[in-house]
Amino acid sequence: MLSSNATITGGTLGLWVNQGDTPASVTWQITNNEFDGSPLAGGTATSLANTYESLFTIETPFGSYSQDIYDSAFSMSGLPLSAGTYWLEIDGVATEDGGNNYWDESEGRSTAYISDGNEEVPSETFQILGEPDTTVTPEPTSFLLLGSGLAGFAGLIRRRLKV
Repeated sequence: MLSSNATITGGTLGLWVNQGDTPASVTWQITNNEFDGSPLAGGTATSLANTYESLFTIETPFGSYSQDIYDSAFSMSGLPLSAGTYWLEIDGVATEDGGNNYWDESEGRSTAYISDGNEEVPSETFQILGEPDTTVTPEPTSFLLLGSGLAGFAGLIRRRLKV
């Protein structure tokens, strides 16, 4: 949720991939509703800035498997948004070797759903990056004050011209 106007410039995701593989691209969109919302922007980011975080290995009765965990950053073309609630949809992640990938769950404040929209899952690890909108819109009283000041100035000039 944006508390004030901002321009979105990018995002980061926590991604798990097969050991030795790396994230290659992310297909994303920003919408105004959690399901079937109107896409405000979207695309496929192919130049990911991947930061290796750690190796996760789990032992099962059938053997062990390992996954590399990455913090993957991507750019979004400057999307201006007004204050409000928006949804980041991740439509897919591709890896260099075409292996399996998963988003990191963090039990955070956001809400996440499996793609069918019926099953809620723990919060996903992501961050949306941006810059606050520093454009200041004058309040109506500022216009009134400016107008009365200009009217007074015009009256002063008119009075001097009559003398």
